[in-house]
Amino acid sequence: MPDHDDTDALIRLIGGWRTRRAVVAGDFMLDHHVFGSAARLSPDAPVPVLAAQREQFVPGGAANVALDLAALRCRVDCLGVVGRDPEARTLKTALRDAKCGVTGLVPSSDRPTSVKHSFIGLAQQKTPQKMFRVDDERAAPVPDEVRRRLVSAAEKLIPAADVLCLQDHDKGVLTDRICQQLIRIARRHRVPVLVDPAAIESFDRYRGATCITPNRFEAAQAVGRGQSLQDDRALRSVAARMLEKLNLTAVVLTLDRSGALLQERKRRPVLLPTAVREVYDVTGAGDMVLSMLAAAVANGAGWPDALRLAN
Repeated sequence: MPDHDDTDALIRLIGGWRTRRAVVAGDFMLDHHVFGSAARLSPDAPVPVLAAQREQFVPGGAANVALDLAALRCRVDCLGVVGRDPEARTLKTALRDAKCGVTGLVPSSDRPTSVKHSFIGLAQQKTPQKMFRVDDERAAPVPDEVRRRLVSAAEKLIPAADVLCLQDHDKGVLTDRICQQLIRIARRHRVPVLVDPAAIESFDRYRGATCITPNRFEAAQAVGRGQSLQDDRALRSVAARMLEKLNLTAVVLTLDRSGALLQERKRRPVLLPTAVREVYDVTGAGDMVLSMLAAAVANGAGWPDALRLAN
């Protein structure tokens, strides 16, 4: 946890930020939350009954990253795929309301807009708990015609950006080919690329990016370990391997309540602790890390300061 002087320095750093341009590419989703009371069990099955009281639609996935960056004074352009449906209109309206550009959201007839329906119950006036979730989506790779339109939009948006964020949930948008095309465009125009990776068996699709921000589970899965990384030696080894194999500038391993590990080229790894908080839903934590890192890097911050802000 940073001391008082560190905190003051970080506040001064943020105070000096200017408006920067960010492109967010990835899986744009709509989160549908149904809130209600869960005070009784069903008479015909041993399951709780949710008495729905209100609902809420909020941008999720890459769209949440876009909102976070907009709140950090970035001008944001969105790059992804949506369906030709009312949910796409709802998502675009919410993004426009946050002053995010949506011209890079390519409509496709082969899939619906991804929607996560979460049912959240409150019993005996205690903390709300997510009871279960229903996903309405199609995760197959996007058709080639959609890929071409997506890359064409990227060619227009990325050159003017100060940072490119890839928020990957492995839903068929950031395929190996598309990731590499976007990274090449960014490198050609010297735009840093920050990646919040999917939980997949190989991170090769992110080769050539600037920084990757996996959590323990994602990092362990990508290096073929059967269990999450717990000891410092294993964490440092995995971070160093990813740095070299993927030709990155930095690796940030997010370690939940243990903070985060930063590994840069030709530097010793740094473990930054965090203040532990009790939460009932960690959804969006990785989005905020990516967003703060991206905003800081776009404003010229070094990796240690960027991570202190994100952590």
